[in-house]
Amino acid sequence: MEAVPSGPAPEAPAALLEATRAQLRGVAERLSAFLHGSEDVFLEAGQRLGALAGRARGMVDAARRAAGPGDAEDGADPGAVLAPALERLASYLGDSRAGAARQREALERVGGRADALAAAGGALADVPRTLRALGVSTRIENCRAEVPNAGVETVASDVRRLADDVEARFAAMVARAGELARAVAAARGAAEAFAGRERAWSDRMLADTQQALAALRALAAAQAGVVAGAADASAGIAASASSVVVGLQGHDATRQILEHAAEALRAFDAEAGGGRAGEAPDAPAWLAEAAGVCRLAGAQLGGARARLLEALEAIRGSLGAMASRADALGRDLGLVAGDGVEGSPVARVERGVGAATLTLAEHLAQARAGAESARRVAEAVGGIAEQVRATRAIGHAVKIIALNALVETERAGVGGRVLAVLAREIQLLAAEVVRRTDEVSASLGAITSAAAALEVDRSAAAATEGEALSAALGALVARLGARHLALAAGTRRLREDGAALRREVDEVAARLARQLELARGLDALERELASAGARAAAGAGAAAPAARAAGRAALERYTMSSERDVHARVTGEGAIAPAAARGGAPSAGQDLGANVELF
Repeated sequence: MEAVPSGPAPEAPAALLEATRAQLRGVAERLSAFLHGSEDVFLEAGQRLGALAGRARGMVDAARRAAGPGDAEDGADPGAVLAPALERLASYLGDSRAGAARQREALERVGGRADALAAAGGALADVPRTLRALGVSTRIENCRAEVPNAGVETVASDVRRLADDVEARFAAMVARAGELARAVAAARGAAEAFAGRERAWSDRMLADTQQALAALRALAAAQAGVVAGAADASAGIAASASSVVVGLQGHDATRQILEHAAEALRAFDAEAGGGRAGEAPDAPAWLAEAAGVCRLAGAQLGGARARLLEALEAIRGSLGAMASRADALGRDLGLVAGDGVEGSPVARVERGVGAATLTLAEHLAQARAGAESARRVAEAVGGIAEQVRATRAIGHAVKIIALNALVETERAGVGGRVLAVLAREIQLLAAEVVRRTDEVSASLGAITSAAAALEVDRSAAAATEGEALSAALGALVARLGARHLALAAGTRRLREDGAALRREVDEVAARLARQLELARGLDALERELASAGARAAAGAGAAAPAARAAGRAALERYTMSSERDVHARVTGEGAIAPAAARGGAPSAGQDLGANVELF
């Protein structure tokens, strides 16, 4: 009885040869299909790289311009305008406070002297009545005489006329004194009101300006951060673009390795074990060589797949880094424009300066009211000075009349005794009038000196300075508002450009992600080659190829040292570069194919 084989019958060498050839052709075709799709991705990424990098650099330039200190209208730096304006404001407030204190002191002195002047004027109020009484008495006594004296009658008429003149002048002086008292009262009220609110105004303005200064420092730091970030982003984008170029070169180089592996498989299939034309190949020998070819192609495919995955990941990561840097720059500019919780530093400066400007307007309105009140006091002092000069002339006139009365009394002889008494009374009244008018003049001198301390001209100049400062701050607020709008517009443009850049990067990344999936699937071809090689080796048995024509043909195709290194490791043969590649082949460190495209 014959023994029955326990395992499956071994494949016939001829059938195994055909099956192996079919497997090799299938692997080569699948490699070619992968390479065709990979080439499209490679070319598209290379063609779009320039546009992507250009858009990213454009965003960097836009961010740098938007974050620059100058505004769009005149190039002036709001910070350079704000700092001296705030210094001027602080100086103005200090001068205003000191000037207001001096003005209150001067008004106190003017008010006190005005009261003394009013008292002196009141004391002179009885002079006209006394003059009239003396005039009437003189005329009566002159009429009693047997022969009335014409000169005495003239004296009586002069006394009555002088009484009318004195009364009018005293009334005018008293009226002027009343005007002065009212002006002083109004000015003191305005000064007290200003003093009561000046401290609160100054504190508020100083607080607002301090906040504005702090916001200004934050703005400067934020702008400097964006500008510095723009410089870093520009360098980073250039580095990312260079990394993409390197990745694309690596991608193309590994594609060449895969192409070489596919060509080797197709060539070996065509050679069919080195048989002559018309002759059937030596199946065992061909299978033995096929096992080696499968090992070599599988090793080349494994190394190329690993490098291809690395290159694709690097390209995708570099493109993502490029977009991320641009996005980050947009976010940084957004913080300057007001995206953060605290709002825009520009807006904070604008609010601080705007609040100080409004407070300054209130301060100036009250200061102008005080200056106007002081001016009215000065005018009242000037008006009363004219009346006082006229009043001093009255004393001289009374003295002349008194002398005339004495002269006429002497002429009247014994009958002029009563007239003599009247003449002496007129003389005494003249002395009293002179004394009183001297007191009035002294009070006026003191008032004039105190009024000079009101510094009316200086107050007007200070008001003008405050108005100019208010106008400068108002213009600065307008400029900061325009700057804020420009920043917001720049941020909006950056966001739009960043979104467009991100979409384009995502499109390329999506194609690369698909290639990554396909490249990871190449390990199935490696397993198939390993399986085919194992079957071929088992079918070959002890047969050995007469020559390694397939290996020598593969050496002629290699353009990179990594291919030759894999060949040497797998076959145990030295991997010497072919003559065609020795002249221009890259160094081992570069390991790029002779026909790798550069961007």
